[in-house]
Amino acid sequence: MLKPRPAWHIDAKWVCAILLMGLLAVTLPVVALFRLTQMGPATTIIAYTLVGLTSPQGIDSPAGLEELTAKVAATGSETLTVSGVAVTITRADVQKLSPRQLRLKVFGAFAAEFYRLGAKGVAASHQASPADATKLQSDATALSFFTSQNHARIGLVAALLVGLSALLTGLLVLFSYRVGRLVSPGLVLGWMGASGLALAAVATHLGALPAGTARPASADGPLALASGFANYLAPLVVPYLASTYLAVLGAGLFLLVLAVLVRLVIAVKRRRSPHLPA
Repeated sequence: MLKPRPAWHIDAKWVCAILLMGLLAVTLPVVALFRLTQMGPATTIIAYTLVGLTSPQGIDSPAGLEELTAKVAATGSETLTVSGVAVTITRADVQKLSPRQLRLKVFGAFAAEFYRLGAKGVAASHQASPADATKLQSDATALSFFTSQNHARIGLVAALLVGLSALLTGLLVLFSYRVGRLVSPGLVLGWMGASGLALAAVATHLGALPAGTARPASADGPLALASGFANYLAPLVVPYLASTYLAVLGAGLFLLVLAVLVRLVIAVKRRRSPHLPA
């Protein structure tokens, strides 16, 4: 004889499920931000932001690179500095790299150092004057989100939220019954991860990299410029959101499929041994 299930377990199960859904609504974006602020994606976002800001004719346009390419053609190489961070462009770079790739190389070295040290660290590392240091910190306010220091802070928050989510999932399993111990968390995870399908469709539509078109003249205002850059950087951001939610959706579907298989196994065993409980 199986021990009867306490009636309050049903209420506790629903409370845990609702709390878990609310917690996952916060946890999943934080986990996506944690992944976005890793060195690879973060430096790519920093570099593309700077490339976009300095390329009004479009990041794939050779406009604005004429002076650099002429100097390199004459001297064989040219060393540029971005807020004190030096990068050397060679004749081979000019010949082999596209305008986009060339711009990304110019700002890539700065992006890597900025991610590692932050605005203050970059200024201190290159002994910038107080005025230049203040200007760098002011200009890089938005980019300061994508630094290793901020990545570590987000990681602590993400770890706490994931731990709480795991605890609630455990309680949800505890208060569920039989195959419901797979179905309950499976439904919650599947529901919360379902938006990953829409995000994946958006990511596919946007493509893998920012568009190289010229910045419209209407993007001169602060709000218009911010909106334009949100669209410009979306191809770099949305895939990380989509894959985070899709992972949760996949986990939920796995549990539901497993529940079906377990239920089928139980049904087969009951046919062979009718005295077994349902």
